[in-house]
Amino acid sequence: MDNKVAMLVSPAGKLIYYWLAVIFCGIFIFSISSIPGKDIPSLFPYQDIAFHALIYGVFAFSISGLIKIYNPKKIKFIRILLVLGLIFLFALTDEFHQLFVTNRSASLLDVGIDCVGAAIGAFFHL
Repeated sequence: MDNKVAMLVSPAGKLIYYWLAVIFCGIFIFSISSIPGKDIPSLFPYQDIAFHALIYGVFAFSISGLIKIYNPKKIKFIRILLVLGLIFLFALTDEFHQLFVTNRSASLLDVGIDCVGAAIGAFFHL
């Protein structure tokens, strides 16, 4: 096996991969949430819903991967609940952050969409 491929499938490689994905998702979400509302381009109908579900799905997938590496014997259902709890807290803080951004507001509907996307992402990591 090629050394680069071996590194990606090794426990250390997976750990680095998932940590980088979690950090990237958190920074990306915070950055996008910092854009004033009038500066967000409209690309297609319901893009807000699609983007929330997609990025939080990737975020949850990555968090689930980390939990699985650190505690491989954790029951899948418990891991999904833990991921959803973490995502819920992050989504709440993200919405709170948007209260301080021009032309943005907090939305519990967005938190719900984030959690649905997270549940799908966590499910795909089973």
